[in-house]
Amino acid sequence: MLSAQKRNLPLYSSTAGFTLIELLLVVGILAVVFAMVLPFALNTKFTNELDTAAENLRATLREAQFQSIAAEGDTPYGIYFDTSVSPAIYILYRGTSYADRDTSFNAGGYGTTELPKSAIMSFNWTATDYEITFERLTGELFPAGTADKTITLSIPDIGSKTITVTANGLIY
Repeated sequence: MLSAQKRNLPLYSSTAGFTLIELLLVVGILAVVFAMVLPFALNTKFTNELDTAAENLRATLREAQFQSIAAEGDTPYGIYFDTSVSPAIYILYRGTSYADRDTSFNAGGYGTTELPKSAIMSFNWTATDYEITFERLTGELFPAGTADKTITLSIPDIGSKTITVTANGLIY
C-alpha cells in the first residue's frame, strides 16, 4: 500500500521555480526601466563634462595670469584658442601673442588642453586669432585698454557655461 501512494506523488513539485512567462515579464520590466534611466545618465555625463571643461579653462586662464604677474620669464603669458581642429583646443603660451610665442615653452605639447568632443567654443570678440594675453605684473588684459572677453562653452541639448575675463583681469 505504501508503494501505491508513492506512485501517485509527482516527482517534482509544481510550485518550484519560475515559469517562462514570469521570466519574460521580469526581463521586460527591466528593459523598460533601463530605457527610462539611460537618457538621464547620459545627460548627467555630458553636464559633468561641460562643468569640468569650464573649470579647467578657468584654471588655465588663472595660471597664465599668475605667470604674468610673477613675471616668469620676464614676458606676458596667454591662452590661444584653436577652433579649427576637432575637438577644439586651447594652449597656454609665453609671449605677447601666440604668433610671437616662445615655442620652447610648449615643447612636447605642454599647456595644450582638448575640449570634450561634443563641446563648442564661441567668443564675444572677432579676430583672426582667438587669444587672451595678460599684462606682466598687473595681470590685466594685454594690450592695455582691451575690452572684456567672454568665452562660451556649450554642448548641444545639454547647456552652456560662460567664462568672462574683464579688462582689469577678473576671471569668472
